[in-house]
Amino acid sequence: MLLLAEYFNRQLATRHALPPRRFTAGAQALLCAHRWPGNARELKNVVESLLLMTRTEAVTAEDLHAVIGVPPAEPDAAPATIGDAERAAIRRALADNAGNVAAAARRLGVSRSTLYRKAARFGIAL
Repeated sequence: MLLLAEYFNRQLATRHALPPRRFTAGAQALLCAHRWPGNARELKNVVESLLLMTRTEAVTAEDLHAVIGVPPAEPDAAPATIGDAERAAIRRALADNAGNVAAAARRLGVSRSTLYRKAARFGIAL
């Protein structure tokens, strides 16, 4: 997975006339641990999002979490609050739709403006 991520990183950096990003050890571990349900297309979209969203040369695990979301909760683990449930639903919808805000909003049954407002409230980068 890392070789493919590096390939996409160099290819997309050239396309966008930006310097390629460097993945920290934590980001590399997260790249390898993620299931990638969208396969190579999802990985390419994530790398492109990271390239365009990060302002520093290094991509951290936190940057990657902001794009792909957090791992799904255990089946019997319930969110502590309604806000936690909303936050998890937003992150999962964004991850399942490779960061596409319009598609995530449709999946959640809310408008894009509502999704932007709630993401800002929960500190989720779009």
